[in-house]
Amino acid sequence: MVRLAVHGSATRSVAPERGAVHLSVNVVGDSRATVMQAAQRAHAAVVALARRHVDDGAATGWTAPDVQAWAFTDWAPLPADRGGAPGQQEQITRYRAGGDLHVTFTRLDALSDLVAHAALLDDVDVQRVDWTLTDATREALVREVRVEAARDAVARGADYAGALDLGAVSLVALYEAGLHPGLGVQDVGPSPRILAKAAALEVGGFDLRPHDIDVTVDLTAELDTVR
Repeated sequence: MVRLAVHGSATRSVAPERGAVHLSVNVVGDSRATVMQAAQRAHAAVVALARRHVDDGAATGWTAPDVQAWAFTDWAPLPADRGGAPGQQEQITRYRAGGDLHVTFTRLDALSDLVAHAALLDDVDVQRVDWTLTDATREALVREVRVEAARDAVARGADYAGALDLGAVSLVALYEAGLHPGLGVQDVGPSPRILAKAAALEVGGFDLRPHDIDVTVDLTAELDTVR
């Protein structure tokens, strides 16, 4: 009897079903009151856009997880009427306020519409879009890919046994990535891995075409040969 240790893996690539837009409001100025008012206006404008798409059914929801407001020290040229020489600077107090908003869409056309409108708002930045699957789709795919990875491992073991004329194989143990006790610490991610490849967000007449999302399972199997 010979024991074989083999790797098994499987991947499915599917189109994303949801897109989460990450937006930020960021206002900087010399007057605390002016900065706060501008930040509140920009925040309210983005929230109004998000609510409209939620009400239309194009977005599943929105969140505004945090708000920031603080004073900080900056440097500015010292005015000549106050005795400032060319290049001379002084410390001043400035103010910053803003917050983050996330909107999750099921329709890409509506996502593009929100981005196009938000990009035109003062003090609003579009940070990125995260592409995801629904929970039901992700769970179904993970189950399917686990089965395929396990079958791949057993098939590999059978191929090696056949090539060496060792007879049939019988599964002894199955380990998800990173859990095999004899392999030490492995630099691998969790199994299954859900990978949404980065995609540039282009608006203003450009197409928005996200990459497929890869669902991958890696494992290690131990098999004994049986004559």
